[in-house]
Amino acid sequence: MEFCLQNYHSTHNGAVNHKYQVIVGNIGTVYSGDSKEAAYTHYTEYVDQSKSDYGRAAGEDVTIMCKDEPLEEFVGSLATLAE
Repeated sequence: MEFCLQNYHSTHNGAVNHKYQVIVGNIGTVYSGDSKEAAYTHYTEYVDQSKSDYGRAAGEDVTIMCKDEPLEEFVGSLATLAE
């Protein structure tokens, strides 16, 4: 995970890409920023919501990305229903 240790700001069509992103199934990006701590806080919060089977994030996959590479992924219960 050494690729995450350096500062990261690239642009695509004028938009800044942040170092960390948290993406939730049917919701989309719920965090985009440079704080690893904040990213993991959001990741943990949405994993808990996915596990609870209540609310919009219920059963959804949750992924934390660093520089567009997945660091961790929680596979929600909806993914197993689709198989």
